[in-house]
Amino acid sequence: MEENFNVSIPKMYSDEYIAIVANKVRDVLELKCPYSPEEAVRKLDGEIQETIEDEYIDAEIKKYGDDKFIIRLNKDKPENRKTFTVAHELGHLFLHMGFIIDQDRWNSIDNYQDSAFYRMSGDNGMPGRYKQEEHEANVFAANFLMPEEEFISVANQYLDNGRCNTESLANHFNVSEMAVINRGKWLRVFEW
Repeated sequence: MEENFNVSIPKMYSDEYIAIVANKVRDVLELKCPYSPEEAVRKLDGEIQETIEDEYIDAEIKKYGDDKFIIRLNKDKPENRKTFTVAHELGHLFLHMGFIIDQDRWNSIDNYQDSAFYRMSGDNGMPGRYKQEEHEANVFAANFLMPEEEFISVANQYLDNGRCNTESLANHFNVSEMAVINRGKWLRVFEW
């Protein structure tokens, strides 16, 4: 499968580059929207466990073995939030851990920690790299779950008198309404 992920990893990720990676992953895994990112995890031989009980932590991703990963989720979060959270963790997997697309980076990972843990450490002056990683993982998740062309097409189906029914749009993609609103604003489908 690795040869299908022919994407070079730059030092800094633009939103456009992240969209390319998200689209490539979705295409290689033959996922058709709407879908569950859990399907992607299964196809990548990863594992999802709903074992986090700390109300302040949504998820974490960890490497185990040479080619495996586990995404642990907070069991008490709403399902549509878990959808975006799993896709967000997949963003960390590919972009920050190098899974499949950067074997040297993947091999060098001993214990990757999602930067949410750094936010929880009480360091309110969180270094920029961690803020950047979180932004990049969110951009990946938005593109992975709500590809631009499909998002615009489906949003147009839910237009009524110039307003979009964001609840129906969120249900279509199985994400939260806030995720849809943010995606629509970034794509300039909705006004800020």
